[in-house]
This record gives sequence, C-alpha cells and structure tokens, in this order.
Amino acid sequence: MPERDNVTGLARLGLKPKLGQIALALLTILGILGFLGSSIWSARESQVANASVLGESHEAGSLAFSQRESFNVCLAFVQWADGSLSTRDLQIARALLGQRLQVQTQSGRSTYSLLPVDYRNGLTAFDAYLLLARDVPIEQRQKLALAARPAFEFFLTHTRQMSSELALVSQQDMALLIKNRARAATYLSIIFLFTVFIGLVLAIWLSLDIIRGFRRSRKLLQEEENKLQQARQELEVARILDTVQNQILSAELENLSDKELIDYLTSLLSDYQWTLAQSKIDEIKALHQSRRRLAEEYSYRTSHDHLTGLLNRTGFIGAIEAHAPNTELPISAGIFIDVDRFQRFNDALGYANGDKILRQIAKEISMQSRRNEFVARLESDEFILFGSYPTVDDARERALELQAAIEFTQIHKSIEMQITVSIGLVLVKDSTLEAQTLLHEGAIASQLASRQDRSGFALFSKDQSDQLTTALSEEFALRRALSNNEFVLHYQPVIRVSDGKIVGAEALIRWERPGVGLLMPMQFLPGIRQAHLSIELGYWVLDRALQMRKSAEVLIQHHELDEFGLGLNIEAESLLRSDFANNVRQAFSRTAVSPRDIFIEISEDSLASGDIVLDNLKQLREFGIKISLDDFGVGYSNVIQAQAFPLDVLKIDKAFFPTSGFTERNEQLVGDVVRMAKTLGVETVAEGVETEEANSFVFKSGIDYVQGFYYSAAMPELEFWNWVRGRNAQRSSQ
Repeated sequence: MPERDNVTGLARLGLKPKLGQIALALLTILGILGFLGSSIWSARESQVANASVLGESHEAGSLAFSQRESFNVCLAFVQWADGSLSTRDLQIARALLGQRLQVQTQSGRSTYSLLPVDYRNGLTAFDAYLLLARDVPIEQRQKLALAARPAFEFFLTHTRQMSSELALVSQQDMALLIKNRARAATYLSIIFLFTVFIGLVLAIWLSLDIIRGFRRSRKLLQEEENKLQQARQELEVARILDTVQNQILSAELENLSDKELIDYLTSLLSDYQWTLAQSKIDEIKALHQSRRRLAEEYSYRTSHDHLTGLLNRTGFIGAIEAHAPNTELPISAGIFIDVDRFQRFNDALGYANGDKILRQIAKEISMQSRRNEFVARLESDEFILFGSYPTVDDARERALELQAAIEFTQIHKSIEMQITVSIGLVLVKDSTLEAQTLLHEGAIASQLASRQDRSGFALFSKDQSDQLTTALSEEFALRRALSNNEFVLHYQPVIRVSDGKIVGAEALIRWERPGVGLLMPMQFLPGIRQAHLSIELGYWVLDRALQMRKSAEVLIQHHELDEFGLGLNIEAESLLRSDFANNVRQAFSRTAVSPRDIFIEISEDSLASGDIVLDNLKQLREFGIKISLDDFGVGYSNVIQAQAFPLDVLKIDKAFFPTSGFTERNEQLVGDVVRMAKTLGVETVAEGVETEEANSFVFKSGIDYVQGFYYSAAMPELEFWNWVRGRNAQRSSQ
C-alpha cells in the first residue's frame, strides 16, 4: 500500500505553527489566566480581609465583643443590686464574658492577653465581689454593691477606654487593607497591558502567515486530487477489515477456532491484497486474545479479595446465586467469622502485622473447608463459610468445630496475644436462599456473637434480632448524647490525710439522659465500649475537665487552696492509639492549663496492653502530667508491672476499706501496699472510704490522700465549690 502523506490540514493552509508563535500564544494565554486569577484572588482577598476585620476572631472584632460583654456584666450587676436580676443571670453574664476573653484571635493570642493591664486588674478586683453575689434581700445586695463601687467604677472606666484601643486597631487594619488593594490594582494593570501587547504581536504575525499560506494552498489542492483514487481503494480494504474486527468481538465469532477465523477472512478478502490482509488478521487475533484475557482477569479481580485470594462480597453473592439445592443435605448454613478485638491488634501491631493475621486466618479457614463448602472474605476482619448439612445440629457442630480450629497465638515483641473469633450461624432452606438476606442476618448474628462474653457464638433468631435492634437503638442514643452534650462531669473531692485539706478532685462522668434523668457510669459505659466510643468520649472528658480547671483558677485562690489537681479516667482503648499523647498536648495548648495540675487515671488492664501504652504514658509523664493507677489490688497488675510503668500515684481499691469489721488481715494488706508504694516513690490514695471506721483506719495507715462518700459523693461543679466553701468554713470554726 502506498505511503500516506502526513501533511496536516494546518500546514496546507500555511498555518504550521512556528516556535515563536507558540511561545507568544502561551504568553497570551498565561497573561489572560494571570489577569483572571489575579482579579479573582484580589476580590477574594478583599472579601476575606473585610470579613476578617469585622469577624470575631480578628483582634478588633474580639476587642469590640469583649467591650460589649463587659458592659453587659456591669449592667447585670447594677440590675442585680436593684433586685431586678437573679444571681444566676449575673453569673451567666460573667460566664459569657469569660468565654469571650478565651477566644483565640487570628494572631494566635487570646483576647484576654490583648486587653490593657488596667482592664485586667479591674476585672480581677470586680470578680472578687461577683463571687460573693447571692440571691439575698435587696438591702444586703445594696451593701455589697456599695462595697464593690470602687472596683466597679474602675472596671467600667477601663471598659469605656477600650474604645480608643479598638479605634487604633481598626485604623491600622484599614490602612493595611487600602495598601494591599492599591498593590493588587497595580499588578492587574501591568498584567493587562502585557497581555494586550503580546496579543497584538501574535495577531499581526498570524495574519501575515495566513496570506502567504493561502497562495500555496491552490497548488496543494491539485496534488491531493491525484492521490484521491488510490485512497478510495485503501479505504475499501479498511472498511472490510473493520467489519471483520467488529464481528470478532461479537458473539457471532466468539467461539471460532483460529483456522475458521482465517477461512472466514480469506473469503472476504479474495479480491484484495493478501499481504495487507494477513497483517490485519494477526492484529485482530492478538486483540481478540488480549481482550479475552483481560475479561478473565477483570472477572477474577472483581470477585476475589486481593489480600487473601478468597471470594469477596461480590464473588460470594454470585456463588450463592449459582448454588444448586442438595436434596441429601437440606440445611444450608452461613458460618460468619469475626476476628475479636482486631482493631486493637491493628493499633498495637501495625497494619502490616494485622494483614498477616488476616492471611493466616484465611489460610486456616480454607484448609478446614470441605468439598461442598466455599469461603469468602466479606469485610476487613469478617469471613464466611457457606455449606450444606444433613441437620441443624450438624451445622451447629460444624460452626463450633471451625471456631476451635481457627484460634491461635500470635507473638509480637515477646508479647503473646491470643487470636480468637466470634461465630454467627445463620440457617436457611435452599428454597428460600437469598444472598442479601443471608448477609443481613449474618451481620446480626456476628454482632450478637461479639456481645457474648464467653462463648463467642450466636445462632440467628428473630428474638435475638430484636435484642440487637434494641442495643443498636441504645448505641444511637449514646452517639446522639455525645453530639448534643448530654454528658456532664461531677467532681468528688480528694483530701490530704496529713492536714485534712482539699487538694483536688476526681472528674466522674454522668449522663443527663432526656426523659430518664441522671445515669451513673455503670449504666452506660458498657454500651460506650461496645459502640467503640471510648476514645471520642475520652477526648470530650479531657476538654471539659481542662475548661473547668482553667475557669476555676479564681475560685481556687478565693478558697485559699494550696493546690488543686484534677483526676481524669482514661480507657485502655485510647492509650492504644499512637497519637494519643500528641492529641493530649494539643488539648492543653488550647486552654493553657498546667500539666502539673492534671492526673491521668488508668485501669490495671491498661498495663498489659503493650508497648504503645507504655510509650504514651512516658510521653505524658515527660510533658508534666501525673499518672495514677486506679483500683490497685483487684485487677491484673503486680509489683513488677508497677515498677515498669511511669506511675506517680497508686489508688488503692475500696475493697481494702470495708464499711465495718476491719481485721488484722486488712491492716497487713494495706500496710504492704503503702510500703511498696513508698519503695517505688509513688503516693497513695484510699478510694471508696464511706464510714468513720474506714476513715480512721486510713489516717493511721500512712496513706497520703483519701476520697469517698464519707466526705462527699461526686457533685456538679457549682455544688462542688459550695461544698468546698462549707468545709473551709467548718474547719475555720473548729
């Protein structure tokens, strides 16, 4: 076949682009894009700047809002003194001012740090009187207002003077904004003039080329006419070959052998050049085989799991739809296999080791499968073995047999971890077998099995499905409680044994459930753990406790407390996250609370959770946070483990302090724990002290601190500080 002329249509018209023209065109396009981009950027920057100047996070905006809230506090105090406003409303006005002063501005500074020193001193002095405000007769209110008048007027004066500071900041911002707009307008003008100039040069150049090219085009048209006849013959051959290629890919020729395919093509091309046809035939055969190979590979990839080589969910559904009923084995069963605590293994060992565990489990299930069974991996750690059995008992026995066979021990860095699985069994008759129904019921059975503390096995039934629905409803309620801030913190005081002074509190979570009332931790924490919300709830507790500790600084000074440490309970699941210590540090940076004022309380089972927990505790200790071991003496920890971990406090469990009937054995056990703690260089706290007898025993035992119902139950924040006030008053009168 003659060689085709590769001259393009543009060249025939004399428009073959030159390097210089391409460069000018690119410069023109870049200029236009630059002009548009700069315009959009300038407009957006202007909007952002305007919004920033007027926004709450801008320094000027923050000062303006702080001045407004300060005036509101002053007005509320005057109304309270007149008797027209309650103490609660006055406290709310002060709390709103406190929140405003904690807002971070765009410069990274808090609003409080931007305010003049005289304003801050005035607020501190005025706060001392606000804390004394109570719902009392108007005569007492006016006496307090008269006493507070100097501090009130000083604070009001400097609140008014904030207007000059605000005006100065606003003028500076506006000057900077005008300067930026002028610079942007200059840049836009330069880009526009440059683009117009380059465009004119390019247009003139192209016009000259078009005129010259048009003169050459007439000559080229004649040459093209001479080649037309030859092209017609070539097009006819190509048409026939394209027709054959389409038929090859259709069902008509799908199963033809190579010889039949060649004979068919030969009959079509008997009148044309055989060399060209033979070349095309080879290309078509190669294309046909390649597409068939790709189709088979695609089918495998879409139906099989890449990690284990088992069927995936799509492949399993296809296998179920192709499943043929077996009259000799009338009971079909889906055995759903869920790896227990797999997310914890992933967090502790890393995803590579987690994948290794999954491959090992998949291999074991495949080895255990029989001729009439097939295996699939449905999700991350969920597998299914589907088969047919003579009776229901045979299916149940098969599921339990499989559960026992899969369990094994994984050793990682000298730590032994027992790998176990939960089994959910779904029975179905072949006549009613539907893949989606089977998977849905299997998911329910797996959930039920994972909630079994011992057996890890559940057979799907309608009643159990209803139970799971109830459990899921409870989980949704817990998630809604987190998003709606239905959880609250109560505080139980901690007393120093040596002098009886209050030295801190333990923050304990409660649930103010709408329509139900206040729920204690044992009523909802199991649901939190099952819903895997422990980590999210832990961060919520940390943020709220830090806010409380920050806002309580004035009250701590007012009640003349030498120190005030706040204890927070952290679940082992949070400590298993490698980023936990870093997230805690970020929470402290948001509130500026000293790490020395916070105790992280961990349970004894956390000590057996691996290297990640130890690393997190060491980082927290280096940061300055103190570590307490909660409920010591009733869990799994021992002296060796306690030595290996960075502990500051041992909280001795309340089981060592019965409400009555102390024995010599009690005294000996507590004495041993206290001596061990002193050897380790850690302090001790007696938990759950409820009676006078138990309290007297604690004071003689050498324990450093005590807490329990004998002193007070956990209380809301306001009630807690009232209790502190009352206890201090009682001690002062003795």
